[in-house]
Amino acid sequence: MVNVSSMGALAPVPGRSADSPAAAKITSAVDAAQRIVAGIEKGRRRVVIGSDARMLDRLSRLAPQRATDMIAKKLASLLGS
Repeated sequence: MVNVSSMGALAPVPGRSADSPAAAKITSAVDAAQRIVAGIEKGRRRVVIGSDARMLDRLSRLAPQRATDMIAKKLASLLGS
C-alpha cells in the first residue's frame, strides 16, 4: 500500500510563487518516485519524503486527532472556507 500525503509538495499551493524559498525545497516527482521504489524494494512499510511529510507522520502517530484537525484547518484556509 502506498499512501501519499502532501501539504503542497506535489501541487502548487495557491498564492505561493514558484520562486519562493519553499518552492526550492520541493522534491521532484522523479526523485520521489526513486525513493518510493527503493523503499518498496527494501521492504519498508513507510517511505516518508520531505520534512513536512516527516512531521505529519510523527504527529499523526503521537496525536492523530490533532494531526487531522491541523490538516482540516489548512485545507479549509486554502479553499477559502
